[in-house]
Amino acid sequence: MTRDRTLPRALLAVLLVLGLGVVLAVPAGADRPSRQADEEDGSGDEADEPSDEGDEGAEGEETEVDPFDRLAGCVGASGRLLVVLLVDESASLRETDPDDQRVVAAQVAVESLDRLREGEGDAAAIDIDVLVSAFSFDFAPVGEWTPLTEDTRAEVDEQVASLADRDASMDTDFHNALDGARRALADRATETTAGAGGEVCKSILLFTDGNFVLGARDTPEKQERYGLTKDYAPDIELVDQDAVSEVTRAGIDALCREGGVADQVRGDRITLVTVPLGEGADLLEALTVGRSPNRTCGDPETDTPGVYLPAADTAELLRTFDLVGSRIGGGSLTGEPVRSVPCADVCEEASITFTVSSSLRRVHVFAAVPGDDGRVVVVPPEGDRVEIANGEDGPDSIGGVSTGVARLTDEALTIDFDVPDDGTGEGEWTVALVGSGDVPGSIHVLTFSDLVATLSGDSVLRLGEPGTLSATIATRDGEEADEAFNEVSVTGTLTDPITGAVVPVELEVDDDRFVTEHTVERSVTAASLRVSLRMEAVTASGARISSVSPEVDVAVLRPEGYPQVAPPRLELSSITGDGKAKGDLSFVPADASGCAWLDDITVRSAPSEAGSFTIEADGIGRGEGGCTPITAPLTVPVEVDASSRASGSVTGHVRLYLAAEGGEDPIATDVPFSLEMARGVDEAKRLVLAAGLMLAGMLVPLLLLVLINKMTTRFQPLGNVRAARVPVVVGAREQMFRIDGRGRHVMSLVEEDFSSLEGKGGDRSFTWGGLTFRARTPLNPFGEPHATIEAEGGADGVAREGRRTDLALGLAGSWLFLLDQDATREASERLSVPGQASSEPPEIHGQLVAFVSEEAAAAQTARVFHDVVERLPATARRLSRLARK
Repeated sequence: MTRDRTLPRALLAVLLVLGLGVVLAVPAGADRPSRQADEEDGSGDEADEPSDEGDEGAEGEETEVDPFDRLAGCVGASGRLLVVLLVDESASLRETDPDDQRVVAAQVAVESLDRLREGEGDAAAIDIDVLVSAFSFDFAPVGEWTPLTEDTRAEVDEQVASLADRDASMDTDFHNALDGARRALADRATETTAGAGGEVCKSILLFTDGNFVLGARDTPEKQERYGLTKDYAPDIELVDQDAVSEVTRAGIDALCREGGVADQVRGDRITLVTVPLGEGADLLEALTVGRSPNRTCGDPETDTPGVYLPAADTAELLRTFDLVGSRIGGGSLTGEPVRSVPCADVCEEASITFTVSSSLRRVHVFAAVPGDDGRVVVVPPEGDRVEIANGEDGPDSIGGVSTGVARLTDEALTIDFDVPDDGTGEGEWTVALVGSGDVPGSIHVLTFSDLVATLSGDSVLRLGEPGTLSATIATRDGEEADEAFNEVSVTGTLTDPITGAVVPVELEVDDDRFVTEHTVERSVTAASLRVSLRMEAVTASGARISSVSPEVDVAVLRPEGYPQVAPPRLELSSITGDGKAKGDLSFVPADASGCAWLDDITVRSAPSEAGSFTIEADGIGRGEGGCTPITAPLTVPVEVDASSRASGSVTGHVRLYLAAEGGEDPIATDVPFSLEMARGVDEAKRLVLAAGLMLAGMLVPLLLLVLINKMTTRFQPLGNVRAARVPVVVGAREQMFRIDGRGRHVMSLVEEDFSSLEGKGGDRSFTWGGLTFRARTPLNPFGEPHATIEAEGGADGVAREGRRTDLALGLAGSWLFLLDQDATREASERLSVPGQASSEPPEIHGQLVAFVSEEAAAAQTARVFHDVVERLPATARRLSRLARK
């Protein structure tokens, strides 16, 4: 099934560009006891955490959106997710987690992400990239960003497994850890959205066993390994306890002050999930959700809080990470998790009972039961109960339902029931902890459903006038639901992207759909509101279903007579280095004549180092005196630029004014946007540095340039590229044909010829279709990095390396021709006329290799084919002549 990742459009715009420009600029805008130093022979100091209580009795109560629901809605809408697994590597783990349960827990989370990536039932597959990283005194990635695929899953598991050996470092520096993770997410998001734009969802899964702790560098070895200073306190050397206390306070301040790292993580719309081992800490809770009982960290009223889930012990750690991964994957808890001492037989207090119906696609159970005689008992609605003893594997099916039992440890397992759609397994199930031990075990059950509340296409919102939102219950791929319900409710939230205000709505049953009437206040300036729906239902068989729909931007239409903005969100490409973000503003005329002008750009959140932002727009005036008539659909190209390099997410809006004929007041209309920034390589600074170094000596700067080129020589992410390899022949009169097992055909290049390069290799080399591509750095420091391609039977003499040819690292939109000398020679011998010498072979045989973008495959295929038709015959002749020399 092909995923449609475009959001519904309320109106249609057609390209029409007028020659008018405008440039605007604006500024960017109870704890655990003090832990000993993490190094075995070191010492540490935990900063005093002053109470920073805010106004607890603030008037009004905003609707809170569950962070997991927010992330699931984002993933459902965009189809892209970036996850950093951020795991503590301090030496205290040798005591708090001697059995490396954190590693098993992280593997459990990866397993849940892999299920989400594959897609289940009617759920579409998701593009997921994972970065495994440790942290202590600094952010320390274990490997590189890895697209999660069937081929790369083992690689990710190996990276996670390597964390077991990382438990001997110093410090627990949340500032450096989260800042490093945030920057890594920003850089990756910029790569994945380059050219195509769009939203990418981001999350950090943070595990730690302590609070913000630094240690004294009291030996030369520690000073060399961990450094003497921190970036947030560069003038204080960490040589004694007084310095440690002062720097720790500075680190917490840099983390929690207004605009600090905690706010930057939330501003980048990263869902932070923190799992501390033990009792947790006020600081950890506050930096995750904004506030804790005794302090705040960053903006306590943030609209993007994280999730704080302390685990009392290592056994509970497994359950918590399983819960996190399953919730990110769209699972809904059935009842409350159970933590209880096992009973001698099935009992209510050590069990969970749930109902299964065919509307569920999967049921996921986590169970841990301590003790040598501990066992998990499953009682299906029909058939014999099944007991799974500790250390044993489980059956392939229970009660006629296919099951997958994964043994995490001798005492913990997960069971996944793949629910059939023929009614098998419907009814009441029980999972219980049984044994004679007196140590508590735990169970939780999550359900996954294909049914969601889907917003209808006729839903409309109007400024200052009643509008209607309607929804139906359908499968995730749009098929009408045939399930019978005893109870069903649909609720939702309308989020203003300009102010962050969230308005709850409840949809009422109206025949076969759910409807609510909503009036958008005249004071609202947003061009659209983001709508998220939640469905809660009980099926006729008693199964409880809970699901969150993908988020949708719904346009807020201006009153009759005013031009409209469509789409109501400005889609911008990413900014790398000194580049610019590009996009289009589109307008649709009213029945009567109207006009519009661009007023300003406002940045709501951005990396602090980004400086000011400017917007350039061609085709629309600024100010009421330059109000541009909108008499036909109009598309205005815009460019957004930042004054300084930075890494992170940028959100904000462009203010437009829409005016109607007849003297009505112009209406302020704010079009929201978001984009990703990556610092990239500063070419200007690199050249300045090189010029300065050349004054002292020629060799050193040249070597430095080669090294910098080497570090930055990479292919674009392979998951964003599709490739095709087509056998072709060029005739004497420049005719071109493609060849397959059935013979020759008129030359063509279609989207079906291409396949994804995801999982074919890394960012420096990959192998596909019998070809090996390698990113190469030229010895000439001012030369362009390029790719070399090695192929069996390639063209001799085309390059110095023999059977090789060169290609730019930006693969999408490019093509190359690989000459087949043997086939060309055979054709010459077969087709040549005796006695007539010819300088050109009658036919030239070879392979056309082409690349297109995953996000714009159809359009780029057409452009590449047009270029091939124009240039391939001449290219083939030139290569043929070179090969004969």
